[in-house]
Amino acid sequence: MTPEDALAAAEKELGSAPVPAAAGDTLDSFRVLQALRQQERDGRLFVEQKRIALIPMPDRLQFENAAPFSSRLSAWLDPAGAFEPDLGHFIYVPAPPVVVSLSRDQAKAVLVRLGHPGGYLQRAAMNQTDSVIRKVFPNLAFIAGWEEYAAVLMQEAGYAAADPAHDRAVWLDAIFDIRLHLGKVTPEAAVQQLTTQFSCSQSDAADRVWRVLAQPAALSAPFVGKLELLRLREDIHKSMGAAFILVEYHTRLLSLGAPSFAAAHELMQ
Repeated sequence: MTPEDALAAAEKELGSAPVPAAAGDTLDSFRVLQALRQQERDGRLFVEQKRIALIPMPDRLQFENAAPFSSRLSAWLDPAGAFEPDLGHFIYVPAPPVVVSLSRDQAKAVLVRLGHPGGYLQRAAMNQTDSVIRKVFPNLAFIAGWEEYAAVLMQEAGYAAADPAHDRAVWLDAIFDIRLHLGKVTPEAAVQQLTTQFSCSQSDAADRVWRVLAQPAALSAPFVGKLELLRLREDIHKSMGAAFILVEYHTRLLSLGAPSFAAAHELMQ
């Protein structure tokens, strides 16, 4: 996939999506943590019943508030180390003084992306892979893309966990990462476009452009990784035909760790 292809896909998805409405009743950080713990079982059972992916046994996913000095502004997954597969995987929620404001639907979407069948399943499987190289040097677009791919899987299976604001942020990250590094826009023009065309605040626009310049290709990795994983699934489905079984496909793919997408195509054939 070329950068131009990814850019066109992101622009198309953004253009066809409605502008996210303001969240209704929102939860503070402690209520977000409570909601994650309460809703985790529903998502896990749905993944099992729909045979989307295998749940690690024993299930080591845990939830905690982050330390007060943490600089993170949103929930994140802190997985067990690559050579510590028996340790817990934690989803942390920022605690005061950081202000977290999510609706219950957004908290549900966080669980999909970070928990079941998202980042937790991928990282737990990666820690079990036989390849030391893929444990130590994983494909970061595979890891980031799996979280977005997990949301697509659950949506396809009928699980309601939409987060339009998150989706919009992913599209904008990809669009301006690629536009800036292809030389299609200057940093100053990018800030102006984000504020005037996409209704971002001046500070949010400047921060997005700064992150794009500081970490080339990092902001587009979730979107590009999702596209590559969807294309891989489509290719393998076509080649296997009626023999394709989703849960078996995901078990085999995740057992590879986080390979490059070219390697994944070759290894999955």
